[in-house]
Amino acid sequence: MTWTRSAALAATGLAVACTLTACTVPEARRVSADCKAAMEGAAAVVDLNNDEALMATTEACTNADEWIVALQHNPGAGSLTSYTREDAEYLLDLVCIYSLESPVCLDASAQGILTYELDDPQVLELNAG
Repeated sequence: MTWTRSAALAATGLAVACTLTACTVPEARRVSADCKAAMEGAAAVVDLNNDEALMATTEACTNADEWIVALQHNPGAGSLTSYTREDAEYLLDLVCIYSLESPVCLDASAQGILTYELDDPQVLELNAG
């Protein structure tokens, strides 16, 4: 017997296929151990300024989608108690200003998530300082 449980997970858009013994999470919704650990580390920072830890997550995660899912599972890494995809993309847009060459930010740029170009002179100037 197989069933899909999507109602309880509608907030994340996750449809999980389950049997009586196991559930399968779609590949796009999985978070690597490195990404998870980095995001949990950023969430655990007690200081109000966790910028360095949050920027490190863009190196630990492999792409923008993974980063967003990890943030949704660890909202304490940001400043909200929960994140919609739109909220997460907004935070990623801010974080990427200082992590231009990270895998996550390069992918976010390629997906059109960022509101600026990675080679924008004003963004590059921010990174020079």
